[in-house]
Amino acid sequence: MHPKFIITINGTPVSGLFLSLLKDVTVNDRAGTRSDSLELSLNDGSPNFIEVPDKRAIIKVWGGYIETGLEYFGAFSDADVTLECLPYGVRISAKAADLKAGLKKHQERHWDGGTVGSVFGELAGEEGLQLQIAPALSGLKFPNDWAGMQNESILHFGRRVSDRIGGLFAIKDGKMILAEKGSGQSPAGAGLSQLIITPPMIVKGTCQVHLAAREKVQKVKAEYQDTENAERKTVEAPANADAEDGAEYTLRQPYGDKDEAERAAKAKARELGMSADSTSVTIEGNVSARGGAPMTYAGVRPKVDGVPFIIETAAHKFAKGGYTTGIEGKAKQ
Repeated sequence: MHPKFIITINGTPVSGLFLSLLKDVTVNDRAGTRSDSLELSLNDGSPNFIEVPDKRAIIKVWGGYIETGLEYFGAFSDADVTLECLPYGVRISAKAADLKAGLKKHQERHWDGGTVGSVFGELAGEEGLQLQIAPALSGLKFPNDWAGMQNESILHFGRRVSDRIGGLFAIKDGKMILAEKGSGQSPAGAGLSQLIITPPMIVKGTCQVHLAAREKVQKVKAEYQDTENAERKTVEAPANADAEDGAEYTLRQPYGDKDEAERAAKAKARELGMSADSTSVTIEGNVSARGGAPMTYAGVRPKVDGVPFIIETAAHKFAKGGYTTGIEGKAKQ
């Protein structure tokens, strides 16, 4: 298999001096609210110093293998550039290019009677983005049939709402995404391709699985305001049945109604179960390794094989030595 990558800057394929001096390319594909990122490392030097891309330049990356085709990894901009001197070099770091100014602008607005799908559909349309939302989240109603942005940006509003309904909010590749946290599914509800990692795929000395010894939580509690009876009530969601001494976790903020409190408690229970055990590994480059996708090990060792993980970050690195993918994941409950 022969690795290959393509980079364009403002639509023009990188070639000539820039490409010949490129040492490595890393694309970090992340699940959820953390933005995807790009890192380029180049040699440089007199008399032919390279032309550094403008901060506003749009850098696009494709990668994979000649035999199986290339995968589009996204568009990036807002480049931070570091110039190294004696010896000369250039390092470029860029963020996902979809974070437009309108997404960061603070606003005051509200919606009456809308669902999560209708509200975020309106926001996505205003910013020229396509909404992709999990079916289980789309029809959810806001507490008291009211939603509001209170001097906050669309990014902050999206993350705040997604936290309360057990979702993950992201802006990627021209899309506004609301997926179910830890589901291993696309926002459309379809299962993402599962990555099965076997010993021949693993770069020696890179595979680790951390079995956490922290206290397990038996149940999660959330409070909500019962407006009809003018009192605050509590709901519970089971977390780890084998937790000792009935350990409990109470969410700090009160919720608008019983349904919202129950969703938040269940989402936190899933999160606490997921965050106990984790893994990190570097494998031969694999374009199907993406943030949010499920993965397992096979034939590695007992206590590891078959354990379901969700990929949190997949770092695709192309260098003269080949193509590798560094993975960080957490166990799925």
